[in-house]
Amino acid sequence: MLYAPWIWKRFDKIERITDPVLILWLVFTNIRLIMTRETTKRRQQQIVEAAMDILVSGGMGRLTMQALADRIGITDAAIYKHFSGKSEILIAMLDTVRENLLERMETVVRSERTADAKLQQMLITHLSYIEEEQGRPHVLFSEALYTAGPEMKNGMRSIMQGYRKLLQTVLQEGKEHGEIRTDLNEDAFATVFLGTVQATVTRWALTGFAASPGEEADSLWDILARNLR
Repeated sequence: MLYAPWIWKRFDKIERITDPVLILWLVFTNIRLIMTRETTKRRQQQIVEAAMDILVSGGMGRLTMQALADRIGITDAAIYKHFSGKSEILIAMLDTVRENLLERMETVVRSERTADAKLQQMLITHLSYIEEEQGRPHVLFSEALYTAGPEMKNGMRSIMQGYRKLLQTVLQEGKEHGEIRTDLNEDAFATVFLGTVQATVTRWALTGFAASPGEEADSLWDILARNLR
């Protein structure tokens, strides 16, 4: 037996489907829908990645629908099938950064480590992520900070708030277990932590992304760790 809940929209009750031909039709229709969704998702990811590359190489001014189309090898009309315009692409870029970065941070926070070990790993993970992405998230934030609209800035604020919340969660955990001094200002430490990452990546960008920012992780952590006890 195969149940099709979606038929509820057309009938007063869910129908039980027994016809083999109809069952096959439903199966292949669902497969086709899944494949279409996957194809759409891949194309959207391709557009977002191309937009990131253009942003890094030419700045916000070079990021146009035509430039994206030329880079991918499709028409600009094909891009409009997925995104209504440049602003929506920027939001998608920001969503990608949010998902990738915060997911990695959350994994560290959930790990079986001491609080200071978690903070150190968060620093290493963040710098590694930026390097892996060739500085694209940093450029996105820098470019969008002064040129993006309210929706984009709200998205950036959401990422920062989520990140700070994770840092504060680890700090509170450390205080409860006697690993971090109880009088530490959690908000101030989060600001210093994020500022350290930002300054390190900015210097890396100014060198043309020549050296690895992760090489400084240990020395940077030594300085940050002095404030914990």
